[in-house]
Amino acid sequence: MFQDLAYNARCHSDKLVFSLFPRGFTEKCFDGKPFFSESHAPAVEGENAKPQSNKGTYKLTPESYGAARSQMMCLVDDQGEVMFVVPDLLVVSPQKEAVGRTILMASEIHQEVNIYKDTTELLVVPQLAANPEQWFLLCTKRPVKPFIFQNRRNPQLVAKDTPSDDNVFFKKEYIYGVDSRCNAGYGLWQFAFGSTGEADMPAANASSAKA
Repeated sequence: MFQDLAYNARCHSDKLVFSLFPRGFTEKCFDGKPFFSESHAPAVEGENAKPQSNKGTYKLTPESYGAARSQMMCLVDDQGEVMFVVPDLLVVSPQKEAVGRTILMASEIHQEVNIYKDTTELLVVPQLAANPEQWFLLCTKRPVKPFIFQNRRNPQLVAKDTPSDDNVFFKKEYIYGVDSRCNAGYGLWQFAFGSTGEADMPAANASSAKA
């Protein structure tokens, strides 16, 4: 039981970070828009400047995965310069593990060469099981991260098992717990792409992406 208590404490940071993923479609980041949004502030000012997007709605397929990669790599900064964003991690729910493995590991898909094999690593996250269709593409190798975990105080075992503790004296109960101080939040939206997975990719778009 004590070993499992330590294991749960070690997993607490993952719980905080991965809870941000599905909430990112509604919770705002530094620019006042939801972290995953189709209308982030334009990279450069001007009448013709278009908002940038890091959000999708298509289900996870080779075509939608390829489109998301291209979308991320085309993002520019506030000077209009390409940001050199190269995604390296595909994050999926347990229900989409097979799809993710097919996209990143299969040599062929539908009897055609899989051009996306080994383009990123795969991370299957049990905490995303409640939103099985959602999937995410991240750039994690840069010094600045898409998600931030701040550890203020490492987990410490707290034991209330001395005769002078009220729970022992009055109730004959021994209480053990873990105390820590930490939190997680959103970093740069440019380094993350999220899709709700609620829509099928149109055939025309799928054909062009496949080509």
